Amino acid sequence: MILGAIIVLRKGKLIFSNYLTEEEYSNAKLSEIKRLLSTEFIHPTDLDDKKEEMLENAIAGYVKGLDDPYTMYLTKPNNEILHNALTEQS
Repeated sequence: MILGAIIVLRKGKLIFSNYLTEEEYSNAKLSEIKRLLSTEFIHPTDLDDKKEEMLENAIAGYVKGLDDPYTMYLTKPNNEILHNALTEQS
C-alpha cells in the first residue's frame, strides 16, 4: 500500500520523486521526529538519557493504537513478572 510520496522540486522542476510504502512512511515520520528533537529540543543531553524510555513508550503507544483489550506490549521486566505470576498459579 502506498501512503505518501517524496517529491523534490527545484525552481519549479521535478528533480526527485519516490512513492513511500507504509513502512517507509512510518520510518520517515519517526526519523523526522528524532531529528527535530535532537536539533531543536531545549535540553538535548536529556535525550541520550531517555532514549530507551522513549522507544519503549513509542512501541507501547503503537500497540495501544490497536484499541484491542487483549493486545498489549510488555517490557522485559513486566513480561517476567507476568510470566512468574502465571507459572505460580499453575
